[in-house]
Amino acid sequence: MALQKVDLDTPQPGGRFGDPTRTAWRKHNENLDEIESLVSGAEQSGAAAVARVVELEDSLGDAAYVPAAAFASASQGAKAESAVQPDQLAAAAGELQVQLDTIASAQQAGAIAESTWARLISVEPGLSVAIGGAADIPPETDGGSHVDPIKAGGQVVPNAGRFVRRTSAANGWEWLSANTLASKADTAFVAQETQATRRPLQDMVAVAPFNGAVPLGLVNDDGSFPVGVEVATGNLLARIPVNNPGLVASLNNRFAQIDPDGRLFLYDGPGPWVPLIINEQRQIIDAINIETGERFGSASQAGTAYASAPLRDLAAAAVPALADWVHILLYGQSLSIGATALPPLSTSSRYSHLTFQAGPRATKAGSTGDNPGTGAAVPLFENAVSGDGQNNRGETPASGLANAFTTHAAVEQGIAPAERVLFVSAPGHGGYRLDQLDMASSWIQVLKDHVTEAKALADAAGKTYVVGAIPWIQGEADSNTTFAAYRAAMVSFRMGLCTWIRGITGQAFDPLFITYQTPNNGALDGQISQAQLDLAMNEPGFAFGGPIYHLHSTDGTHVDNVGSYRMGWALGRAVKQYLIDKKAPAFIRPLAAVRTGRRISWRFEVPQAPLVLDLSGLPPTQDYGFRVNDASGVALPVDSVAIENGDTVVVTLVGDGATAAQVRYSLDYLGTGTTWNDEETGNLRDSTPGRCEVAGNSYPAWHVAPSCRATIINLGA
Repeated sequence: MALQKVDLDTPQPGGRFGDPTRTAWRKHNENLDEIESLVSGAEQSGAAAVARVVELEDSLGDAAYVPAAAFASASQGAKAESAVQPDQLAAAAGELQVQLDTIASAQQAGAIAESTWARLISVEPGLSVAIGGAADIPPETDGGSHVDPIKAGGQVVPNAGRFVRRTSAANGWEWLSANTLASKADTAFVAQETQATRRPLQDMVAVAPFNGAVPLGLVNDDGSFPVGVEVATGNLLARIPVNNPGLVASLNNRFAQIDPDGRLFLYDGPGPWVPLIINEQRQIIDAINIETGERFGSASQAGTAYASAPLRDLAAAAVPALADWVHILLYGQSLSIGATALPPLSTSSRYSHLTFQAGPRATKAGSTGDNPGTGAAVPLFENAVSGDGQNNRGETPASGLANAFTTHAAVEQGIAPAERVLFVSAPGHGGYRLDQLDMASSWIQVLKDHVTEAKALADAAGKTYVVGAIPWIQGEADSNTTFAAYRAAMVSFRMGLCTWIRGITGQAFDPLFITYQTPNNGALDGQISQAQLDLAMNEPGFAFGGPIYHLHSTDGTHVDNVGSYRMGWALGRAVKQYLIDKKAPAFIRPLAAVRTGRRISWRFEVPQAPLVLDLSGLPPTQDYGFRVNDASGVALPVDSVAIENGDTVVVTLVGDGATAAQVRYSLDYLGTGTTWNDEETGNLRDSTPGRCEVAGNSYPAWHVAPSCRATIINLGA
């Protein structure tokens, strides 16, 4: 088959020019089919493959993209760009050239080609390659990773790339470098990306304007972007240089007027986000990350099924009632009170939230604990003084929680910071087991003092008071406790504490327990982390605040000050969804896993699809943290891991999978560059937008998938 060129000039309906995007990518796919047949035939005829490379290169050069600037008018250029995705086609052509060069190089060097790492080390011809021989595995057939058997230090490397045999062992291959073999474009993905990255101009200007214009953030090749589109005509009104624009939830009003008629506005927020569409109130409803291409808002879902999952309803008896002061009690062991999170970052209050005069870890004078100072309410701040007698305490999750609560309430409901005041404190104790913190323990008096003292302060100030939620941050000290014992003890503790709180405050609802998930799974196969997740999924009165394996650990058990703030930020989002939305907090919820042949398909309930296998934002982990066991707990070799339909992880096995019994995530492998004590990392997250700003840096606020497991339903071959 001869190569097909992409048409850029033929007039099309609607005033566009050239092939529709779908047609262009179909031609691209068929061209790749031709190249794939070349790859197959190259083993028999290396010389013919090299000659064909030259022919393909010359043909591709004739189908070059003509930039918008080369057209006679700006409108013609815009129409051409809306018909074809030039940036993606140019990138694909570049990757295609690398693929062709790699094919020629591999043939000349005598390297073998294999589809997956598992096949390379288990079947011919990989088993017979002599020491010093080379092999190539393309990324489109194996996106997983493995521990390099040759490199020192247990380094995790991609399954795809260029390998050289170092020893005669079956797995004696060392990873040398990445290859960039181009993947065949998936038509459904292309259709989705077409909608998400190139929306017609008339769709853009259909948004309700302010003062006759809609500001846009479409970045041009010259480093500028059109700021305004006149609604009546569709004409661009100005081009303003990009000055590191960004999207931060609290910065929706950072638009400066730049013309005397009040029609154009420049966005001056920090970070890599550029607003594409804003509404009459200058709130960002569509934006793009110019570094990663990630979309925020309505356009990220255009033409796809990737809408935000609705929050689940609460039982009628669990719906909270707000008060002037809503107390949030961070309770648990050392992570709840900022162990090793030094120095404190939030030394002054950002909003109107409160804590005790001696800080979140205050204790009552003359009662239990060593940090007296509960006699006055002050603006929320962090310090290094603790009531549990230790001297390595710093930033607790309290400030991150309170700031996230206010940010989400302001952006999503328009609630001003002063309208909703949280009283946040952290009465926990480092290193304590559950039975040292529960209603029968001596340390529970500190929590009780926090409630009675805070209520007395509210009464004195003429304010109403309730306890709204109890983020639970504990589990490491119980790592040798069984799932059943820990779960039952938690249910009993929550019931006893809630009954006591209602008796003190007079509130009609039980405060919600929002559990984090311990990253240290201990000797009993992660039964504590399993119990924490199961409580959130199946027990009334519990919710899930998220794992922390993606945060930086200082010593294998604790996090640094930034990590403590970010942990609080995730908890604060959950608190906001409970108190303001009056819904169950969202998280990536594992659902059913089924096997068909070699494929195990594991569905998840996703707060914001699509799911992403992220090797840059999360610690790179073998097979992205996924493992499949047989009934005896023996791992079955994984061929590949991929995302389908935005909410399903597909783990493909090397063998037929008939013995597959359980699929696991973030329970078995330790990611590169992390120092957690146990093997519990992974690379699965959702696409929830937004950022957490702390210590001068900006961090994504995705939902990170919990450590979890599922029994496989076998549907046969």
